[in-house]
Amino acid sequence: MKIGSLSFAALAISIYSSAPAFSESINISEPDFPDATNTDISYSDIYSADNSDAINFSKKEINAVRKANKSRGDTIRIQSKQSSKASPNLQLASTQAVTTMASPPPQYSFGNCTAFSLGSGLLATHEAQGQVKCYNTYSATDIKVEAQASSQPAGVNYDVFLYFYNHNTGSTEFKASSLNTGNVNDFATSVMPAGNYIVYTRATSGSSTSAFVVGALGFSGYDQHEANETLATATQVVGNQIMTGNTDHNSDIDYYVYTTAADQSELDVTFNSSNHVAQYVNSSGNWSALNASGTTAFQVNPNGNYYFRVINTAATNNPLVNYQLSLTRKAEFIGNAQVTNDENLTNVCCGLDAHSRINFTGYAQDANHVTVPYGKVRLRVYAVGGEIVTRDVTANSNGYFDETLNFTPCTGGGYYGQGSGATSPPAFWYLGMDPQTLGLGFFQHCSP
Repeated sequence: MKIGSLSFAALAISIYSSAPAFSESINISEPDFPDATNTDISYSDIYSADNSDAINFSKKEINAVRKANKSRGDTIRIQSKQSSKASPNLQLASTQAVTTMASPPPQYSFGNCTAFSLGSGLLATHEAQGQVKCYNTYSATDIKVEAQASSQPAGVNYDVFLYFYNHNTGSTEFKASSLNTGNVNDFATSVMPAGNYIVYTRATSGSSTSAFVVGALGFSGYDQHEANETLATATQVVGNQIMTGNTDHNSDIDYYVYTTAADQSELDVTFNSSNHVAQYVNSSGNWSALNASGTTAFQVNPNGNYYFRVINTAATNNPLVNYQLSLTRKAEFIGNAQVTNDENLTNVCCGLDAHSRINFTGYAQDANHVTVPYGKVRLRVYAVGGEIVTRDVTANSNGYFDETLNFTPCTGGGYYGQGSGATSPPAFWYLGMDPQTLGLGFFQHCSP
């Protein structure tokens, strides 16, 4: 199968030949299947302020992305254009809510369903258009389930639906579906509590006496954002967040959608991983890789939705290797700012004394004074003789920076500072602070 510019093979499912043991048999009714509709997404224009690489989210390009991703069943829905105000504190990604029982439910048989073991599959046929068939499987632990209907015969369109059987209520709960057009492989994925899972296949159009494969795989190494395998199920991100995740198998793709605030014009993106690549949609409607290191600054529209995804690039996927995708507003202020000197100089009068260096510490903050992970901060020192030392610093994952600026020591003895008569009074400055209004001067001591 083809997804954007990357190729993926259908996940290997072994054909199951014997039935598992069950505690009792239950009859369930066929549900009313939810049929998703493909509607155009509301789009925004975005470009990189660092390299002016145009990324225009037009309707034509989104349709091209949808076409490129049909093999995974991506459906793009219209997102409401609501303002997303940043939290007063650094926002941390919430964990996936999974119902965990003290002991797992028993494994049931279902009178009108065919059983198979998780991690395997069955050969099945649909010999009449509109026909629905039911299958069931089980896990004694919480797990991410990926149901699939693959190797579909020519000329048909089969869909797959994934349900959870609620042991406490005796009802089935819809979890996921894949409604691809044509005889492409369908995948429906959801994180599930321990228990019994129901898979339905439907011959939406066409039929055949030729067999296809129906089954499900289970993955226990999933991260807290699952299941976010498609654009339609992308993890929502606002404000300043670091999304820490992993890929639990070679074909796992994690999607994220960032919604800009009403007063936001820049989106800063930082990605770190040894085994993954992060991508965004470029102007031709394809996925393009983000910078492998450093932060990319994108200019964005207010109340817009911007899509990103993370893909495993290692020859063998390792679910223990995490990635970090940081999506934040621009840093514009410094919180808890401090300047110090460790040269053990005699204090001349008041404030800071320095000979050849000044240390800056603080937290990068956005326009709402919310901490910005990997925020960019500009530091500057005006030294004696007109020397100006400037450095752009990137804060760490907690938004904190600790940086020392070195400058040329003056000679001739004495000291210079604001009001001391020097032609260029020593002063320090950094992003978001005005040295004139705040009086951020220091005394520079000169060697004899």
